[in-house]
Parts: sequence; C-alpha cells; structure tokens
Amino acid sequence: MITKLWTIILAALVGVFATWHSSQSITTPSPQPSVSPVPTVTPKTPPLPKEDKLIIPSPLQIWAYPGSTSVGDSKWQSNDPPQVITNWYKDKIKSQGMNATSFVQTNTNDNILNKLVGANGSMKVSVEITRASGISQTSISVVLDK
Repeated sequence: MITKLWTIILAALVGVFATWHSSQSITTPSPQPSVSPVPTVTPKTPPLPKEDKLIIPSPLQIWAYPGSTSVGDSKWQSNDPPQVITNWYKDKIKSQGMNATSFVQTNTNDNILNKLVGANGSMKVSVEITRASGISQTSISVVLDK
C-alpha cells in the first residue's frame, strides 16, 4: 500500500513538472555583431643618440681583415696564414684604386714580415703583417695617411 502511495505521488510530481516545464519558454539570444574600437598604433621614433655616443665608422674599419680581432687602434690579430692575409690586403689596396704600390714580403727562419703600401691622389695606406716563428697568430697593423 505504501508503494502505491509513493507511485501516485511520484506520478503526480512528474505530471506537475512536465506541465511546468512545457510552459517555460527557453530563449537563446541570437548573436549580435559587436563593434569594438580598433586600437591605433602610433609609431614611436627612436631617440637620437647623444653626440658623445654617436658612433661613426672610422675609415680604418674598411681595412680590418675579415674575422680578425682588434687589439688596439689600427691593430688586429688573426689565425689565418700570413700569405692569405697579405693577398687579401693586396686585393683591397688595388680595389681602392691605389695604383702606386709597393709590396715587400720577407720570410726568415719562419719569421714573416710583409709590408704593403698603396697610394692614390687622396690617400696612402701602409699595412704591416707579421708572424713570429712558432706563434699561431698573425699581427696586422694599418696606417692611413691623407
């Protein structure tokens, strides 16, 4: 008898719920286009360097042997063989339109001293390439005269 009573109560609740649920209208909002402001990007001009920090390439920089390490004003070192470095400087002197040239290469007991000089109407360059016997690094010195 108790189970019949629960069955009737349960059926009544289901009926009430079904009636209530069908009377509810479920509305789904339709998507609306939204307008968002587009951010404006204002380009920022980088600050100009201060005069004391302005870096101007020196004329000597074009005479630095590629891959060499600077060891002072107009002085570099490289692990390349002296003859390779000497040939690069010969080509560089000629490429700068220097027709008056002097190339002196010496090798005494594996001590290398090569002196190259080139000049045109406006400039003179002197290059000294040295490597002491038993030392792996070649030293390069460049002097420009205008």
